[in-house]
Amino acid sequence: MYSKEDLKKLIIPLIIEQVMLSLMGIIDTIMVSNVGESAVSAVSCVDSINKLIIYLLQSIATGGVILCSQYLGCRDKRRADEAAGQVLLCGFFMALLIMAFCLVFRNGLLSLIFGSVEADVMESSRIYFLITALSFPSMALFSACSAISRASGNSRSPMLVSAVSNALNVAGNAILLFVLQMGVAGAAISTTASVTFSAVCMLVIMRRPGLSIEIGKLTKLRPKIRTMLWVLKIGIP
Repeated sequence: MYSKEDLKKLIIPLIIEQVMLSLMGIIDTIMVSNVGESAVSAVSCVDSINKLIIYLLQSIATGGVILCSQYLGCRDKRRADEAAGQVLLCGFFMALLIMAFCLVFRNGLLSLIFGSVEADVMESSRIYFLITALSFPSMALFSACSAISRASGNSRSPMLVSAVSNALNVAGNAILLFVLQMGVAGAAISTTASVTFSAVCMLVIMRRPGLSIEIGKLTKLRPKIRTMLWVLKIGIP
């Protein structure tokens, strides 16, 4: 059983982490406001789509980690580690499919959702969506590693990584927007780079020996269709 202090240590960092994730798009919107109204509108529009995809990837990761928790409860670390690897692969492959769909159909998707917006807003939206869509696989890896980390009782590491990632995003925006004058493309590049940084950091953290759940070497991970279907069955609803 968890004590109140244990729950506080688990829940408070989780809340802060989620706030940090939400701030990523908000920071882009605020900092890109100096570029022009079309840039602000574009970032706001695309961010609403990106948030929906992020929530989907987080749901798959969190739902899949239920399997890891069940194995941990049975004190079967080997199967918990295996399930964690499948959660990682499942989220990554799903993100690749979503990314490919968004890249191929981004023009039609943006037109369908936002209708006949001004031409300069649509053009900026296409640029921002094109670049930020490349971050979906990294977001899936970060979400999976964060969920696995929380299942093993460590919600502090994802929180700290998210905080550093947001700081890097602010610094990147400042350089790309105000120094290099790259417009919405600069904000998108900064966001994508920050998300990639988060994913790499969490992958390194989750490979440390001695954790309740370990991912192991990524090159040794192999898809197990049955387990991945269970991950999707739990996570998608």
